[in-house]
Amino acid sequence: MISRFLTILFWLVFSDKSPHGLRATFEKLGPTFIKLGQLLSARPDFIPKTYADEFRKLLDKENEVDFAEIKKILEKELGQEKLSFFVSINSKAISSASIGQVHLGILKNKKRVAIKVMKPGIKRYIEVDTKILLNIAGFLSLFQFFKSISIKKIVQEYAHWITRELDFGAEAKRAEKLAENLKTVEKFVIPKVYSEFTTESVLVLEYLDGVTVNEILNQMQTGNFDTPDKINLPFKVDYQVLVSQVIDCFIFKQILTDGYFHGDPHPANILVLRNNKIGLVDFGIMATLDKKEHTQILMVLLGIIEDDPSRLLHVMAAISEKELTRKESLELTDTISEELHKMHGGSLREATIGEMILNIISVGRNFNLHWSPGIILGLRAIALIEGIGLRVIPNSSLIELIKPHLRKYLAREAVSQFSEDEIYKGVLKFIELGHSLENMGDLIGEKGLKVEVSKEVNNNG
Repeated sequence: MISRFLTILFWLVFSDKSPHGLRATFEKLGPTFIKLGQLLSARPDFIPKTYADEFRKLLDKENEVDFAEIKKILEKELGQEKLSFFVSINSKAISSASIGQVHLGILKNKKRVAIKVMKPGIKRYIEVDTKILLNIAGFLSLFQFFKSISIKKIVQEYAHWITRELDFGAEAKRAEKLAENLKTVEKFVIPKVYSEFTTESVLVLEYLDGVTVNEILNQMQTGNFDTPDKINLPFKVDYQVLVSQVIDCFIFKQILTDGYFHGDPHPANILVLRNNKIGLVDFGIMATLDKKEHTQILMVLLGIIEDDPSRLLHVMAAISEKELTRKESLELTDTISEELHKMHGGSLREATIGEMILNIISVGRNFNLHWSPGIILGLRAIALIEGIGLRVIPNSSLIELIKPHLRKYLAREAVSQFSEDEIYKGVLKFIELGHSLENMGDLIGEKGLKVEVSKEVNNNG
């Protein structure tokens, strides 16, 4: 441990601190730091945007561990009696990342399963590195670069998330909770958990027979195709419907309704299935939002879509660790207005919602505004979904795709909080008062959406 301690300390203190140099250092230091860099890539409120952009190049893809080692872990975790329920386990991994790798298995009942196995020694390796980081964070803060990026907060947040990823039993429970939440969403499939074969180091799930979005994008790139319609798949796909379903389920069901969502919807974790169904895998990162966070994400979306900097300022003022001065508020408003103009005044290919989100988060860094991990994951998920939409449906606008869902969501949320009698009286009062609903921000409080005229209704009987 002492040797590893000195190695980490040496490289962090004396390495090149340019964006490219620090990314190279993280790659050299191994899986723990690749995971840390991926976290930092979504936190331009802590680090300069140039670093966040560079860290997005870090890939969590590791060499496959020999199956003989994987088999030893399976024997230790499951025992021969449980292993006897498997007719076969493919020795070639389906996928391999820093923490685990996945193998295809077949049970005696002929059901195919995906077996995720934690790589030998990786848990101890990451735990040691994380402990070292927590111990040296204070020392690193003596150096201006690390102090400027709030290294203590970053390492504490990282320790929280990586601990969750190192327990496959907890991941299984998160998958089951998401499946329960989405059981009424017909077109989304969460794989069944085989809890009898699941431990802290082994996770056995139903195998979803489909094609990952990542495979579709790779085939498009290889064939130099502008649209996915030209690639060969074993079944027909309506990509317009697919993207619409992903938007509705991720943004409006998981993030804005349930407040519990898949925190890493990158193309390799989303599968296209037959009959235009969608499957999700990898539940290592799931996030929960409270009502205030849920409302702030909604306000960010409304501000971007409606080209309204005042809504975005409202959110940023709410998360500020200190009250913004008038000068700071004006500076923030000017900056946000300029970013919105880039989006709404030009091509959405040049200024996307994802880019806008990153810029808003990055701007806040100049005013010491740090977003909660849940909000960051929610906004990052929206950006990832947009990236998929723009590539699968070329020349599309996520704003135009989102708007119909957003209108339905706002109407449903507003209506759901009142009885039929209150809605009836409220509508009559709207007509009477000629209320225009100009300031949507006034309709959203820490407890979610509210209908302002209900006060008028209650006061007047």
